Amino acid sequence: MIQGGVSSEVFEFLAVCVPIVAVGAPLGSVIGSHFHRQLLAAFVYVTDTTALVSGFVVVKQTYILVLVSIAIVVCGFLFFGIITWLGQKIMNDIPEMGKEQEMSTNHNNTTELDVCESGN
Repeated sequence: MIQGGVSSEVFEFLAVCVPIVAVGAPLGSVIGSHFHRQLLAAFVYVTDTTALVSGFVVVKQTYILVLVSIAIVVCGFLFFGIITWLGQKIMNDIPEMGKEQEMSTNHNNTTELDVCESGN
């Protein structure tokens, strides 16, 4: 049965999700405030890996589906590896930028404190 263009299954799925979200969101907030972020990240890694492996087990695999799945995982590793590499490169350049600005400020041998003291 369709109600206003939306299948009744959608409302049934929504009804199932509401109590999980109503309990899970506050519980997740409490857990997130008490545990270290590295522990929470490890928990996310374990649950995501479990979901991925379970998905491969549950869904009937064909040759094409296996190839596409492997390609998606490999592309994901490459994409996030490149982002990590670029981020590390940017982070390594930041201290050098700060040193260059500090050197150009000290090159004048005049600081704001010197200017303020001489301006009495």
